[in-house]
Amino acid sequence: MSEKTILILAANPINTQRLGLDKEVRAIKLILREIDKREKFRIEDEWAVTSADLQKLLLVYKPHIVHITGHGFGRDGIQLDDHVVASDAMADLFRWVNGVCCIVLNSCKSEATAKLIAKHIKYVVGMLKDISDEAAIRFSIGFYLALAADNEVEAQEEIEFAYRLGCNAIWLANLPEHTIPVLFTDGEVLCHTRSVRQENALVQLTLDEDYDGDDILDKAIKLLKAICKQLDIDEELLLKKIKRGSVELIIELPAYTVEPLLSLVGSGVLDEHRVIHAEPILETSDFDFPTDNVIAAEFPNLLEISSTIYDLVTDESLKESQEELQVSVGFPALFRDNIARIAQHILQELEGLGDSPISPDVRDLALHNLSYMLEHGEAWTFTRKILVILAPKMEQEGHRDDWIPLLKQGIEQSRYHHDTSTEAELHFQLGILYQLLGQFEGAGDTLRLSATGFAKMGDRRGQIKVLNRWAYVARLQRRYDEATQLLDQVEVWIEDDDPERAYSYFVQGSIAFDQRDWAEAATLFKKSLTLWQQQENLRMVAWSLTNLGAAMRRLDEYEEAIRYYEQAIDLFDQINDSLFRAVAHMNLGNVYEALKQYEMADDLYTKAEFVFREMQDELRLAMVYTNIGVIHRHMQNWSWARMSLLDAIERWQQIGNTKSFINAVMELGRLYEDQGLYPQATTKFHDALNALSDIKNEPGYGALLEEVTAHLTQVQAKTVEYQPIGERTPPP
Repeated sequence: MSEKTILILAANPINTQRLGLDKEVRAIKLILREIDKREKFRIEDEWAVTSADLQKLLLVYKPHIVHITGHGFGRDGIQLDDHVVASDAMADLFRWVNGVCCIVLNSCKSEATAKLIAKHIKYVVGMLKDISDEAAIRFSIGFYLALAADNEVEAQEEIEFAYRLGCNAIWLANLPEHTIPVLFTDGEVLCHTRSVRQENALVQLTLDEDYDGDDILDKAIKLLKAICKQLDIDEELLLKKIKRGSVELIIELPAYTVEPLLSLVGSGVLDEHRVIHAEPILETSDFDFPTDNVIAAEFPNLLEISSTIYDLVTDESLKESQEELQVSVGFPALFRDNIARIAQHILQELEGLGDSPISPDVRDLALHNLSYMLEHGEAWTFTRKILVILAPKMEQEGHRDDWIPLLKQGIEQSRYHHDTSTEAELHFQLGILYQLLGQFEGAGDTLRLSATGFAKMGDRRGQIKVLNRWAYVARLQRRYDEATQLLDQVEVWIEDDDPERAYSYFVQGSIAFDQRDWAEAATLFKKSLTLWQQQENLRMVAWSLTNLGAAMRRLDEYEEAIRYYEQAIDLFDQINDSLFRAVAHMNLGNVYEALKQYEMADDLYTKAEFVFREMQDELRLAMVYTNIGVIHRHMQNWSWARMSLLDAIERWQQIGNTKSFINAVMELGRLYEDQGLYPQATTKFHDALNALSDIKNEPGYGALLEEVTAHLTQVQAKTVEYQPIGERTPPP
């Protein structure tokens, strides 16, 4: 199979809004490198593309797919580096160029241009309106993932399949922009919203005041059943809100049924249900729902709670009892009883797990129902235990966005129930997640609340574990005095045989590592390893092995470092801990980088980067992008190295780690120096020198100052400025 070329053309002129084009191109390259094992595609990227470049690039590269990314201006056309190229001029160009199968215009408001180009090219993707950087990148990831992966889709359907996955990737990220991309093919236009989901609308129904009463919910369900029957629809109707007194209901239903429903009400067919008036509305904020939040009535399956609550319960006896209860009790009692039963069922499943991973069925059941459990006090006895058991397991599986809101909701309910113990534990777990996301200020504040809660309870062991973690967060922020004070307090309270002593040794070792005392760091890491081995805590044993590997690498004990990392990776595999396996992969890559085995290092970094992105671990993404930039500088992959380092610099700034920011800026300076771009290199070394003033009192300041100064002197001494023909100067 011959390679097909994907040509990426990027333009983001200085006088236009900054776009995340580097991130988009990086994402596409990573997907193809990770997934395209059969090497179906070759990727070429060109930056700061001008109108004069277009014809030459298309004729030289002869691409199968052209991916244009940048600004779009509707009917006016696409922004290139020199000016906006008119839509009809762009379409005319592709009228004469042979071999292009697909064009992706990943630019705002590019649908009009795509429509014109589609007269000459079989597949063209455009955007209906403005699209955010994140959504554009998500679309690219899904699109090229589908193309690169081996699948059973027919060749003629491959682009449509890729388009579908691109839109779905946006939707899976909980972004509302999955309906913006459109695909033109053979004169037809495909829009994700029309082919995947049915647009819904809200209708307000006003009923006779006699409709009110204790059985209002039963009456509402009967009304929804009647509407489904009269309109002959199977779609789910949602009863969104009820206002008592002069009864008004708001229902959500398929948009195409709104007009028929209005006609139905006007004809008097629903008079027996006391419907007086119906009108479409836009929002529901003025309505009160006096009992339970949502009722779902589906025809012919007449009653569902939260659409899938019954389907997810695995216990058949529970299903049977629910069906019986539908007949004998009202909806509110049924709902509360089911929530309590499901909570008890989930807790029974979790209590039998011990240290084993949670099964996907139980995890999904818990995630689906926890918000309902938290809203109903009757289930708190079970819910509090479920949250405490689940929290470390969900952290280990990498849950962040879906888990943090539930922890916050649990904290609110803990306060409502005056459950200080659970509140303190949930604050502790939330602090851990903030730390892993690189939100160190939030982590410190949350851990402080946890420590206060455990202090109120007189729970000394709880205080110790919180202070240990808090000290580690302070260390990550380079607040070494604060970290040491917290560890000193732990030392006052902790017993010799307390398992938490292992974590204290780990934090002390991390501080010694930062202070470049590699031997002391190795000694402390070995102490923590011994204690965690005695506790048979496999995760922390593996973590200690990773730390030891880092210390051994700094001591130039490369074989021993590799041995520690490989042992750690094996253990992380055993316990299915993908995050810290990725950390071990990254650190093992550092060893191979030191040994100048760059291809091996690159493979390990790529594995790690994929996991860090999935888990939104900003701190480690900054680390691995710095490392990727370093090895690609050595490999003279200039564009890839620059993108990686720019990404790392941006993340280090956001995290607030000045020392690591300086290291990344210096690496970018070295990159420009290696390319012979001395003015740009000088600028970067000056940036690093200016930032050094913020870490004057930190360990390693003198060595960094000497290194930056040496590089700056070297590039300033060069009098010949050389830039290779045809290579554009990268932005500083």
